[in-house]
Amino acid sequence: MKRVRKGVLFLFLGLFSGLILLKSGFSENKGLFSEEEVQKGYVKGQILVKLIPYLEEEIVFGLTEKGKSLPPALEKELKENYGLKEAEYLGGDWFCLVFSEENVQKLMERLEDKFAFLEPNFIYKAQEIKVKGISLGKEIIPNDPEFTWQWYLPKIKAPQAWQTSTGSSQIKIALLDTGVETDHPDLKRNLDLNLSKNLLDEKSPPLDDNGHGTAMAGIMGAVGNNGEGITGINWKVNIVAYKVLDSQGYGSADKIIKGINLARNAQARIIALPFGGENDSQALKETIQDAYYSAEIIFVAPAGNNGMLLHPADYKEVLGVAGVDSEDRRWVYVSEEGEEFESAYGEELDVSAPAENIYTTVKGNNYGYIDGTSASAGIVAGVTALVLAVDKSLTAGEVYKLMRESVEPVTTEPDKPIGTGRINAYLAVSQVAENVPLGTGECDNDSECDMGRVCRNRSCVCPSGTQPCPQKNNYCMTPGECARYAPSPTPIASPTPIASPTPIASPTPKDCPVVCSPGYVCDKTKGECVKEKDCPVVCSPGYVCDKAKGECVRAPATPSPSPSPGASPSPGGCPTGGSPSPGTGTCTTCTGGQSSECPSGQCIGGGFGPIRWCQCL
Repeated sequence: MKRVRKGVLFLFLGLFSGLILLKSGFSENKGLFSEEEVQKGYVKGQILVKLIPYLEEEIVFGLTEKGKSLPPALEKELKENYGLKEAEYLGGDWFCLVFSEENVQKLMERLEDKFAFLEPNFIYKAQEIKVKGISLGKEIIPNDPEFTWQWYLPKIKAPQAWQTSTGSSQIKIALLDTGVETDHPDLKRNLDLNLSKNLLDEKSPPLDDNGHGTAMAGIMGAVGNNGEGITGINWKVNIVAYKVLDSQGYGSADKIIKGINLARNAQARIIALPFGGENDSQALKETIQDAYYSAEIIFVAPAGNNGMLLHPADYKEVLGVAGVDSEDRRWVYVSEEGEEFESAYGEELDVSAPAENIYTTVKGNNYGYIDGTSASAGIVAGVTALVLAVDKSLTAGEVYKLMRESVEPVTTEPDKPIGTGRINAYLAVSQVAENVPLGTGECDNDSECDMGRVCRNRSCVCPSGTQPCPQKNNYCMTPGECARYAPSPTPIASPTPIASPTPIASPTPKDCPVVCSPGYVCDKTKGECVKEKDCPVVCSPGYVCDKAKGECVRAPATPSPSPSPGASPSPGGCPTGGSPSPGTGTCTTCTGGQSSECPSGQCIGGGFGPIRWCQCL
């Protein structure tokens, strides 16, 4: 039966009227989508389709890779009879079809039998809003002058985490957003402009005409310790920006899917999806699932800003992030205009992170404050990259488990769960560092190394003649220096003699006064007939089933007696005929059943020395 995604819902959640920040205004550019499309939650005249398997088998491309275009006969029919204008391959089995007919519901009804699955091209929305500014004191800081305004970094214990790692340019984060300000002085060293791409206009660079993407990039990876502006959670990281959202913060599923597949091809380990929507796109879900299970890609997405949990944050394969305030309570915000916003909640969410007054990079080569669960997701994505900088071998599943466990308690509300707790970068990095040798972090010069390390071949290592000293938190020392810190051995007290236990007398067997009826056996501990009980498992070698108890007991360890007169032993030593009795032959293998040496019995261990014998069944 064909599946059609119908009943399209209103999507616009978590108003995002532009990044109105302290030092930077917002773009007034009109977005790609009409007000009607935003209200309906999908793009007019476009549907996402999944090919029927037999159609895929008919595709013949010669030297062209299979699946890049529709089967010729199908494409011709769609153009002639349904007004197909364009068919764009998205990856996997999915295509985005653009028609001259704008009524999506009507199109899906007419095309239902031609595809395995159809759905509208849903619209998603960035989850960030305007806020006022605050200023907080500092703790252990880099030399970036405005670090003191980044209260959320000490809150998540980032300075403590930096003692182990400040990030690595070998870790690649794909940011699917509104683009990025490519010449921002606090970002450009950590941006990979060769791979970054504008998917809304592939002839143009991925410039940020909104501000949301630039803010997310600063949270995750503003260049640290460079004497400029702020610091990101990662001082060094490789950010690839894919512009999939327009100037108003809206984006369609087809562009998001293309961005995910590009990021996968670029070998990104983390994909940040700082947006959400009510409509659940099957095409997007399958793309995320395939990237997670096949390529070990880690996805991070915000819960939402109006109290309703959005997709894709609720997917099992995505780290869904709720927002909390500076007191670790679920984030709630009321704007100057009286608009109310609040972090979404739900059992599907994984962790929480700060969502208010997040100081970061903004358009105009500047800095400012933002609010919202997009910021929370950016923080978690940044911590995830910090963890991978310590150990790149971690799988996506291992990272998800680690992040859920590396948290501090939050104030919870009845029936409003917001994950396991608020993320703690130090806990996350420390748990990984316990299993990874220190001194392997990436560097450009000696000043970026600590704990007595120097920069050699872009890695922080101990100088020649020294090694990490476990007694001094793995600080580089000579073996002689480290030996001085070795703990003195604690004398081991002589063990107190243990009295021998008093032997417990075995119960005297009691014969049953009568011959038990069929189906009954004599329970010699009670001296009465009881119903037979089969053992629930096959007894191990050396054990037999006691049908009075219904359990395996050790077989009698009696030396093999001489054969009874007139009883001829069978091959392997088991006497023939009569009631079960120990055999006289020995056997070298004990299989728990019949064997070549015990064809009519069970080989059991026991007796004197290595002797084993056969017992009839």
